[in-house]
Amino acid sequence: MRCHHPNPFCLLLTRLVVGLLLTLAFAAPGLAAGLLKPLNGGSPLAITSHQVEVVINNGFARTEIDQTFSNPADAPLEALYTFPLPKQASLSELSMWVAEQERIGEVVEKEKARQLYEAEKAAGKQAALSEKNDFKTFETRVGNIPPGGEVRIRMVYYQPLEIDLNVGRYLYPLAEGNVDEEQLQFWSVDDRVSGSFRFHLQLKSAFPVKDVRLPGLQNEAVINQAAGTGEQGNGNDYEVTIDRPAGSMGGHKIATLADGVSRVLGQLRSNDRFRLITFNTRARDLTGGFVPADPGRVQDWIKRVKTIQAGGGTNLFAGLKAGYRNLDADRTSATILVTDGVANVGETEHRAFLRLLKKYDVRLFTFVIGNSANQPLLDRLAGDSGGFAMNISDSDDITGRLLQAKAKVLHQCLRDVKLEIRGGQVQLDAPQTLGNLYAGQQLILFGRYSTPGEIGITLKAKISGREQSWRTTAILPKVDTDNPELERLRALEKIEQTMQQIREQGETDALRSKVVDLGLNSSLVTDYTSMLVVTDDVLESHGIEKRNADRVQRERRAQQLKTTRPAKSYRVDNQGKGAFGGRSAPGLGLGSGPVGPLGVALLAWLRRRRNQLK
Repeated sequence: MRCHHPNPFCLLLTRLVVGLLLTLAFAAPGLAAGLLKPLNGGSPLAITSHQVEVVINNGFARTEIDQTFSNPADAPLEALYTFPLPKQASLSELSMWVAEQERIGEVVEKEKARQLYEAEKAAGKQAALSEKNDFKTFETRVGNIPPGGEVRIRMVYYQPLEIDLNVGRYLYPLAEGNVDEEQLQFWSVDDRVSGSFRFHLQLKSAFPVKDVRLPGLQNEAVINQAAGTGEQGNGNDYEVTIDRPAGSMGGHKIATLADGVSRVLGQLRSNDRFRLITFNTRARDLTGGFVPADPGRVQDWIKRVKTIQAGGGTNLFAGLKAGYRNLDADRTSATILVTDGVANVGETEHRAFLRLLKKYDVRLFTFVIGNSANQPLLDRLAGDSGGFAMNISDSDDITGRLLQAKAKVLHQCLRDVKLEIRGGQVQLDAPQTLGNLYAGQQLILFGRYSTPGEIGITLKAKISGREQSWRTTAILPKVDTDNPELERLRALEKIEQTMQQIREQGETDALRSKVVDLGLNSSLVTDYTSMLVVTDDVLESHGIEKRNADRVQRERRAQQLKTTRPAKSYRVDNQGKGAFGGRSAPGLGLGSGPVGPLGVALLAWLRRRRNQLK
């Protein structure tokens, strides 16, 4: 027998925790709500309602944004709503209500989607269109908001939850990254909610959760814990609610950046050396070479760092090049890059950065401040050098993030990680060598299988040059409909891998077609596909199948079922003493993994299809 539609699954290798701390971060101190811009005149538009529903279940988050735009003008208006592209997020739903009826968007090739949207708008009909602006933002256009009226729009995206050294972190990115200054200066924008703002999060975890906190909003959030939930009845369900009008968009990336650098300097030992390179339109060696890290000099440079002012563009290439120059040959060196993640001045091609990186055997650690960062580039640079990348929002707990980074640097990482799976006819969507895995990091891999039943999982890696391996088994089910969103997330991972090739090697017809096919088949907004909301007759007349409408209904049914029952444990490494013989994993005072640094969880999703087996 052979499966025509191989079944997707997701494998997570991570530190499983006794006490998980969930941190929720908002990317705007005033709880702004993205940017809303009128496109056909200076007349004002307003966001009169912004409702957010988040469900985190076993390491994956579903974010639903339901909002209302109002038009106080006496003529129809077109709106452009933008919000930062969340990391590893797949925009899976765009809905618009017309005459109190929901219309669910369908994914169409980008050029065709824009043509159909413009045609409907020109005909005076209501339509909506969501596009992806490279790595920066999702942009949603809403045509013909009626005069004196309003329109309701809903967007949904899925993403893996980042868990690092026992801390799970969910970021809701409200404020733009301010990386497109020309656009911000040109358009009249509204970055606040004039009516109601509500954020509601439901957390369901099969593992114990020690605490939930919101940096900067702890006094305004209502946090409730449900008793006796979870498979062991240990109270792992939480609800978080924020109800308040949203203020205007703040933005203090340079202050966050300076604070982070200052804290790093404060951690240096007296026999260390450091050098500070600043860069905007050009790079400048601020310290004039390496400086001994004695307490007096450190305090002096901390004061100077806090006086740095932002200005000009971001010549990231020049900054990195200057940082690599004249390294101490007699010392182990590392480069810490703290940036808003944009390369908009000087050399900007990905391949140029990779060529520069190959000249130096130096680990690069990147700390990305704010939203709309060039995450694909920074992740690749850090990974290729053997370092790691971290994101820090303007309103984040920067002290906690730096403690996490310090723990990674002080503990040996697993080098040259490889994963082997025996049985199941499993195909992993991953390279042969997976790079390095630092203390507390997750390794999330997607794949597919054709044969249900038992499989063997082996992880191999080097520690201090010696290869070691860890083994466990798992059961791939025949049917499991709990997690249909894995199909989209797997497709998104394959899209990101293909886009990486395009950024580094250039676009080809074959690579472009691959992204288009993945976007259409899995109903995802990509660089080459968009989500279009029009009437059913327009879809039918242009031969556009309602794939997403069917997929959305399956996902909603699965989501509703999961909210009514305890989170399911997918852990499969319970045999014996665990991966490292029962030794505890390093933590941050939040508890440690019961099986040491390696835990394995496996999520699978299968559904019955007609003529599936042949």
